[in-house]
Amino acid sequence: MADLDTADDLDMLEWARAERFDDFALMCCRKPHLSLLSDPDQFSVTQRAGRVGPVLLSEILVGSDLSMACGDMCDAYRVLVLVTGHTECVHRGVSVSAGPGSAAVFAPEGLSAARWEAGSRIVCFKIDRVPSTTLSVMHSAGR
Repeated sequence: MADLDTADDLDMLEWARAERFDDFALMCCRKPHLSLLSDPDQFSVTQRAGRVGPVLLSEILVGSDLSMACGDMCDAYRVLVLVTGHTECVHRGVSVSAGPGSAAVFAPEGLSAARWEAGSRIVCFKIDRVPSTTLSVMHSAGR
C-alpha cells in the first residue's frame, strides 16, 4: 500500500463550489496548465473528489457553459463519463463530441481544448503518470 502525503491527497467528499477557475484547474494535475476561455464572471462549477496516491475520482457539475484551453500538458491518463449534458474536446488534433452515457479515454498530453455545456454532469477517473524513478524504487522495495 502506498504512503499518503496528506498535503497532496484530497479529502473532498462533500460538494464544494469552485469559487474561481484556478481552484478548479489545480484539481486536474496540480499544475497551472488550464486557461479559461469563457466569461470568468459566469464561471460556475461544483465538484467533489477523492484522491488516493496517483488516482483521483471526481464528479463535476457544470453550472454555466465552460470553455477552456488545456495546453496539451496534463500528464495524466483520464476517463470522462458524461452523465448529463454535452461536451466537446480536442485531443491530439481530433475533435470528440459526447452526449449523455458517453465515455472518453484520454492519454497523457494532447488534450488541447474542452467545452462543457451548462447542466453537464461529468464523472472523471484520473491516474497520474508515475515517474520511472519512483517505479524503480517501488520495485526494488518489493511494492
